Amino acid sequence: MAAPAARADGSDAALAAALADVPDLGRLLEVDPYLKPYAPDFQ
Repeated sequence: MAAPAARADGSDAALAAALADVPDLGRLLEVDPYLKPYAPDFQ
């Protein structure tokens, strides 16, 4: 239950944690055609 609470508190913090946890996420967003429509959500 901690994850939804953290996301509700600040999606920017959750996003920063996700980007730090998955350093290739930015590259995957550029390369993967399935993720491309969601790229603005991660920027």
